[in-house]
Amino acid sequence: MATSEKGYSDYIKHLSNMGSMFSFFSGFMFTAITLVITRLSDPSNLMAQFVLFFMAVMLDIFIFYMGSFYQEVIYLCKNRPSYSGRKSPFNVLSDVSVILGFGGSTVLLFLLWNLIYLALAQTVVWILTSVVIYKKIFKPYYEKRKRS
Repeated sequence: MATSEKGYSDYIKHLSNMGSMFSFFSGFMFTAITLVITRLSDPSNLMAQFVLFFMAVMLDIFIFYMGSFYQEVIYLCKNRPSYSGRKSPFNVLSDVSVILGFGGSTVLLFLLWNLIYLALAQTVVWILTSVVIYKKIFKPYYEKRKRS
């Protein structure tokens, strides 16, 4: 690398570490939700549902940050294949599966335990989070790849 070129490898490592940290937090939060809902004697208690809702919202936020940090890394890579980042069926399916897998699983878990109102509230938050994820992560990424 020439001395005038900026090296982003340390920053890329930092972003990757941040993405890994939020991946860990997401896994921890989903596990915590599962443990809390299965260990409570009465998960339909209002306080229990408030705690579960808070944990589910935090899971959505952690997933947003995880995706954000992982997508930011791609912009700093100098040598990317021309086919990477296209709107291919595989890439779109991958993006959709992340959103459906994490957000949908909490909704289904709440429905499984007959927590209808909690599932509805989480569905609203999940849809809003999905819209933000699409607008802030996926759409800019695909538009930038189209231009380059």
